[in-house]
Amino acid sequence: MDVLLVSGLVEVFFMSFISREERNITSEEMADLLDKYRDKFIWVEGELEAHVPAPLNQKRFAFYNYGYVFVEIWIRNPKTTKLQHLWCYLDERDELDGTTGSIAYNTVNNHYWKVPVLREDLLETYKTEFVASPLISYNPTYNGQRVEAWGYDLNSAYAFAMLTEWADFSKEPEIGEIDPEKHIGFRYKGDKIVIQRTGWTMWRFDKAEVPEGLKRFVEVYYKRKKDAGELYKSTGDIQHLINKLKAKQTLNFFVGFLQRRNPFIRAWIVCLCNEYIENLIDDDTLFWNTDSIVSKRRRYDLEENLGLEVGQWKLEHTGEVAYLGNNYQWNKDIPTYRGIPKTWFPADYDILRDGVPVSNNPWVFIPEELKIIKRTV
Repeated sequence: MDVLLVSGLVEVFFMSFISREERNITSEEMADLLDKYRDKFIWVEGELEAHVPAPLNQKRFAFYNYGYVFVEIWIRNPKTTKLQHLWCYLDERDELDGTTGSIAYNTVNNHYWKVPVLREDLLETYKTEFVASPLISYNPTYNGQRVEAWGYDLNSAYAFAMLTEWADFSKEPEIGEIDPEKHIGFRYKGDKIVIQRTGWTMWRFDKAEVPEGLKRFVEVYYKRKKDAGELYKSTGDIQHLINKLKAKQTLNFFVGFLQRRNPFIRAWIVCLCNEYIENLIDDDTLFWNTDSIVSKRRRYDLEENLGLEVGQWKLEHTGEVAYLGNNYQWNKDIPTYRGIPKTWFPADYDILRDGVPVSNNPWVFIPEELKIIKRTV
């Protein structure tokens, strides 16, 4: 579709995601919806919020996005005019109902802490050009091998960062020299955004206390997550598992949604997590990301802080691990393979032997035809 036409999406349509209906539907229901509305809208590929709003008739447009195992659409219900964000999983997984970034953001902004939104002209630039990347990497020395290892996970890394250190993000970034006692800043290290604590920077902020409302949000939702998890273990009631998922997603999705409101706040949280993990990496570390470390030796330093609270560690795995880049398999169980659903792997799969499996989703999305069909073989 013509770029100018895509950029002409009405602002009311764009902003209505705040109160939109969001839910998971079956692949069969999605197939029926696409058949019903395929010719009634101008369909635009990509997430709704990725497009720049401008005045045009919003009722003409609908949006779609897809991956290996999911299809999602944004469509205005012709009867109610309410915006719907609907998604399905092509592997027919039994997906629990969680929350969304917009709901998480509004929960914080309306009830706990008024998020300082970046000035509109700056936001248009920085929301796409100043994007901090969560840490993920591996040690090439042992890549492609099976190694005895210990895997440690950090409890609620983003929540931990939000409670650890803060700056005054209500003001726009300044250019200048960083006084380590008064300021924090950012810089590029290659193509990655990292925290800068000394020297000259283009993005300097004054240090500040963590906002009380933000502290309260973290405390409330982490407690909800922990309590719901314990109730699920003791009762087996699936509703407690759903409540745990929603609380966890609220803590994490809020951070992701900040990119659309103040990218510097999101960058600070993400980079603080990255910095913390990078300071713990040594020659025996096999692979790592924003909230975990896998080591070929037992990490007694981390085990000194094992526990269930925010920022404490848990020993998640022990035994043999094999990895190929950022994809890994513990004890020959079903692997974690980036971008590939776990349902694609047979029970006897070996990451070092078997290569990338082919799709066995029972449903197939054909983007050229905007159609979902049932696999016949």
